[in-house]
Amino acid sequence: MLHCHSGISQYAVNELRAFTPMENDDKFIDYEDFGLTKEEKIAALRDEVEQFLHKNGITILQLHELPVAERNAILKNLKQHTKGSLRMLSTVLGLGKNVIYKA
Repeated sequence: MLHCHSGISQYAVNELRAFTPMENDDKFIDYEDFGLTKEEKIAALRDEVEQFLHKNGITILQLHELPVAERNAILKNLKQHTKGSLRMLSTVLGLGKNVIYKA
């Protein structure tokens, strides 16, 4: 790219050399560390899900045995009241993510 500005190429090279090592406060959105590992997030979600289901008087295992319509109603409420993604909920509940999505 510097060759495009052949008249000022040495100036541009010097400016680039001066700029490159400079410190900055740039933050990249997709690289920000939120402090929790995937396993810790799943464990926290598992606790949240178990508390939610306990309020409904059931466990995760009992959720699997419910009639589809009743299970889907609980899953719909669960999706609205928890912060987990479909994939994380699938891992915690032992249900397919499409089952949770369609509920």
